[in-house]
Amino acid sequence: QFLYFIERMARSVAVAAWLCALALAASAVTATYSTDVAFRAVHYAKLIKCAPSAINANNCGVACDYFNGTFVNVTAWDNVNDTQVLVGYNTADNQVVVSFRGSTTLLNFIEDAEVWKVDYPNCPASMGCKVHAGFYHTYLYAKPRIFAEVAALMQAHPSASIVVTGHSLGASQARLCALDLVAAYPNAAVFDYTFGTPRTGNPAFAQYAESQGFPVHGRHYHVTHAADPVPHLPPMSWDYIHIPRAVWYDPKFPAAQGGFVVCNGTATAEDPHCSNSLPWYDYKVTDHFHYLGVYTGCGTEANEHTHDREFRANLHAVLRDEALTRRLFGGRH
Repeated sequence: QFLYFIERMARSVAVAAWLCALALAASAVTATYSTDVAFRAVHYAKLIKCAPSAINANNCGVACDYFNGTFVNVTAWDNVNDTQVLVGYNTADNQVVVSFRGSTTLLNFIEDAEVWKVDYPNCPASMGCKVHAGFYHTYLYAKPRIFAEVAALMQAHPSASIVVTGHSLGASQARLCALDLVAAYPNAAVFDYTFGTPRTGNPAFAQYAESQGFPVHGRHYHVTHAADPVPHLPPMSWDYIHIPRAVWYDPKFPAAQGGFVVCNGTATAEDPHCSNSLPWYDYKVTDHFHYLGVYTGCGTEANEHTHDREFRANLHAVLRDEALTRRLFGGRH
């Protein structure tokens, strides 16, 4: 009995030590996530939901008013396939900003994801990196102008950091852009904070992103709000996985903790204790349109723009189609 007692005590101590190490690791990871950067980024993601002409004229209501004149040299434009991009400079934060708005065509995105991945040419061919074709091609169309605009701003402000962001389908384009900007500006601090982000590529692509510093230097996060369904698309059973690292905001987390946790997923296994812990039938469309207390469309939710109204209708249609939701979410997340 004495030996049994000693063995139980040893196990208890080992478990306690493991829990302590886990807590310390989590706190170390959490320390690199900046709520200030995230809050600013979600407003950039909101801004690009407005019409480019209104953005360029600084006449887009609450989305423009938030910056109080500090966001200057802003250029916004329509890209192919219903995608919009903006590039600008924030004088208060000394930041060059790139923000993406993706297409409303959610069903086309899902269909493309299942059958149409393309090689990602930046990583060694032996790795077998593949990404969603629609995200990649629409980003490539916009890339030359983005890089020209960023180069001009970086030349004018050589000590600036770079923030890349987007919400929903635009968030995956932002992740692709951030990888290229990290390579192009190795001496700049490139922050990649995205919201309601779909999975962008396969595990080999996620491993390549890790090899380029995602998430080693703590500047690259995809944020999920509660039961938002979009970060669970495309499903992992179709050989997609998120680039680490995830941040999950949920009402169950105490305000003293910030209302979020930083997840401990890797390029080969997402954290099952974060948003993947939710069953698919608990997903909520409304959670996709609210991040960090901010409505992510241009203006207010009561006066929703056509783009956001169309995407909301698309998302509702997907979740109402029982056969489709079971195919997308019924197996692995």
